[in-house]
Amino acid sequence: MFLTIGEKVKRVRLRSGLKQSAFECYGISQHYLSLIENNRRQPSAKMKQKLYVAFCELTQDQPQLSELLIDLLKDPQDEAREWIAKRLALTGQYDETLLQVAKTFDLTEVLFRGNWQLGEAAVSHQKYSCAIAHFEEALVYADEVGEPKSHLYRAIARCLKHDFNEAGAKVYYQLALTHLHLSEDRYALLLELAEVEASLQHWKKALSYVKESEKSSQLYIQVQGLLLKEQIWRHQGQASKGRKLLEAYLSEPLDEALLDHVFYQLALNEASEQRHSNALKRCLYLLNGETPVTDEIRTKTLLLMANMNEKMGEYRTGLNIIKGISYEDLKELGPRVLKDYYESYLQLLTQLHERKESDRLLLEVNRLVEKGELHEGILHHLLTYTMKTRLKSKKV
Repeated sequence: MFLTIGEKVKRVRLRSGLKQSAFECYGISQHYLSLIENNRRQPSAKMKQKLYVAFCELTQDQPQLSELLIDLLKDPQDEAREWIAKRLALTGQYDETLLQVAKTFDLTEVLFRGNWQLGEAAVSHQKYSCAIAHFEEALVYADEVGEPKSHLYRAIARCLKHDFNEAGAKVYYQLALTHLHLSEDRYALLLELAEVEASLQHWKKALSYVKESEKSSQLYIQVQGLLLKEQIWRHQGQASKGRKLLEAYLSEPLDEALLDHVFYQLALNEASEQRHSNALKRCLYLLNGETPVTDEIRTKTLLLMANMNEKMGEYRTGLNIIKGISYEDLKELGPRVLKDYYESYLQLLTQLHERKESDRLLLEVNRLVEKGELHEGILHHLLTYTMKTRLKSKKV
């Protein structure tokens, strides 16, 4: 694709029918020219100029070589940059070919930007292992191009969290914190770290990060901290304490999206205390409100309603609800919500003794895992659950 200086010199010399000895009268020995042509010597700018003059004088009767002669003076790195810029102007995105060219010519800026963009693209397709590899590659060039590492560490942490690796995510969140000094970004990062600590059941540590993030001037971060605090208290058996905290915030000037999150978590709170009818009322209030809820809240609310119906013995109603949830909407919420969805779906089918449909569901999950759309841990979890359930039914 891109010729080295030596390859260019050899190509022009052969096309013009010149021998290496012809350049000796211009102060370029046959031996030295051979070293250049075989890429064992990198000619200086002065030597390139000498070669250009020699070719011009030796090929005066061959005007068709003029473009190749001008090309001699071009640096391969500059050529690679030009080619990459043209390719990006056409496609608007990086690909592996661009990165390979950038790596060949040591274009660190391109390698940094390209790996970051490809990492983000992989995240959007939920290919977290691939995303991590690109983000880690971008980290190699971050110092050289003078870019902060905190955003990359945070991106890797999020991928690890989605990939059910909370311990790894915690390490990268802490690395991100050591490289981050902007206050508002720091508060948001602390909140994400608090969420990881909570999932690791390090409740005290999680609450300390929530408390620090509450210093943020952004209402969004404050409310997210409030929701996490309620979730932690709920898991510690203090659901009523968390409920009072959420209800107090309903009078705050929250936008619709934040208000929906608070209402949804209130429904979860009611469900945790087995107040199933109250939880269902909260869900219905959310779905039938004057303003439409986001796809995220709608999907999570329907999933909760299916669970509540299953707890109340309304298995057919629960199954009808869960069948109405769009897989595309679920995909947007990540592997954890998908895991809860398939678990609830299988549980309802088991309660209704729908053995054939259960098997079809497992086959569908396996197909999605093979396509890379689902985390394989979901299939393993469902198969384990199915085996245990069928063993129990045989004993009965």
